[in-house]
Amino acid sequence: NILTKTSTDNRVALVRWALQWGKVCLNDVNCCALPPVPKNDQLLS
Repeated sequence: NILTKTSTDNRVALVRWALQWGKVCLNDVNCCALPPVPKNDQLLS
């Protein structure tokens, strides 16, 4: 489980997971570099 990692690994993993699913927006990392994925809207709605 991603939540059972050590504190440091957990934070890194959560950030990567959030970036992967488009729930975190960082300039030039995922917002500007990648187009929006329609399925994310379905998951969040």
